[in-house]
Amino acid sequence: MERFYEPLNESEVGVRDAREKFSELLAKVETGNHVIHITRHGERVSALVSPDVAESIVAIKGVNGPAIPGDMVAAIKLVESLLINDASSNGPNIDSLNTKRHELVGGCMSLLDVLMQGPDLQFGELRITDDDGSFEIGFVADLLIRKLHSRPDTAHFSKSAIPLFAGAAWAAQTGSSAVDYRLRIPIEVTAEESYLWLIALCEICQLINDIHRDRRAEKALYEAEEFFRSELSKRLDPPKE
Repeated sequence: MERFYEPLNESEVGVRDAREKFSELLAKVETGNHVIHITRHGERVSALVSPDVAESIVAIKGVNGPAIPGDMVAAIKLVESLLINDASSNGPNIDSLNTKRHELVGGCMSLLDVLMQGPDLQFGELRITDDDGSFEIGFVADLLIRKLHSRPDTAHFSKSAIPLFAGAAWAAQTGSSAVDYRLRIPIEVTAEESYLWLIALCEICQLINDIHRDRRAEKALYEAEEFFRSELSKRLDPPKE
């Protein structure tokens, strides 16, 4: 069977029906890129997928470090929620995402890699033009770190959170990888770090919108997701010699 590349076909079935139709459901997911979500009282509690689909979206984990999910939809939705709402007062409740912090930060790091090295930010460099027509080169990492330090809601964060983000942001800016940098550091992902990544990505999207004076940031988010899907597919299924 070919490894999964296309968008998933999704459906739901309750726990009781899943027990009664288990063989039928297995046959359905075995035939292709289908995901069957198992629900209890209307809430999704598990899912059935084929081995090929599972391998394509499985997280790449570091030793005691964050996980890099193959699918960044959750990270994108959280960033979008911050773009829509006032990030300082209506941001997502990170404490309710305890079991998903690694996946969340992994998705955010991957987004940062793509956004910082894409055409919008030119490897993290910004051409800042003055009123007299002169210009200078600014750096996105500097801007983000200053913004994070100046936010009143991050002032009480642990001392390790911002340096972890800062190192990863500089890695992405210099053409390396925020993901690779963070995976080398065996420190557990905290609620503070999760929140910093979300706020920083929201700031990047606002910056892209300011540069282009349109809603290009939303498009960049989805282009980043597609890029990462493609890169993950190459890693999971490298071309044969």
